[in-house]
Amino acid sequence: MALSALGYFIGWREVAAYYSTLGATWAAASVPPLALLQLSANLIVVAAAASFFSFLAVLESTAHPGALHRAGATTFALACGLLAVSQGLLWDVSPFMAYQLALAGSFVCAVTAGITLSELLWHTRQPGRKVSPWHLWMVYWVVLPGLFWAPDRLGQARALRDASVSHSSLPVVPHGPGIGRTGEWHLVHMFEGTALLMLPADSPQKRLFKLVEAQDVQVASSTADR
Repeated sequence: MALSALGYFIGWREVAAYYSTLGATWAAASVPPLALLQLSANLIVVAAAASFFSFLAVLESTAHPGALHRAGATTFALACGLLAVSQGLLWDVSPFMAYQLALAGSFVCAVTAGITLSELLWHTRQPGRKVSPWHLWMVYWVVLPGLFWAPDRLGQARALRDASVSHSSLPVVPHGPGIGRTGEWHLVHMFEGTALLMLPADSPQKRLFKLVEAQDVQVASSTADR
């Protein structure tokens, strides 16, 4: 239950950031709960696996608890670096590269969160040890960025890639009934019999959106074929 709630939250953060950056904030409400879980599933699995194996390593004495702290600090610094570069805080990158960096940063952030939770769990299991303010700050600075910054940045980077005229990976919808004859429309999503189409533009003010019946989207060609 806890993992499902966490999955919904992370998925919603990414979806909200994605549609907000596209310029279609209203479309986020049409994404079904199952899609939110599917969107965050990989990150949840990575965080859970990192937590399990790091805690197992300490229990089997193959790793010292101090090694968890160092590993968490190292992966946290790497995740922050990747997310910062993807956001253009250090230098400009293409929308495609920004998305790849944000994706890598999100996975590293999930590893960091898993290691940090494992370290906290080990600490609470030791006789006579209590959770100190330091551990609360560690959760604040390490775990929370994985719940907020990483999915937000991933959604933003994916939106900028998809909305780019030259880098969009969204499938192209051929002209036909209900689609129109002007512009090159791209399929953003298709849920419950309705398809959301977008006319990409590098400027958010110039992007156009259209809701059509799913049956009007006969064939969607991949942008990789162009």
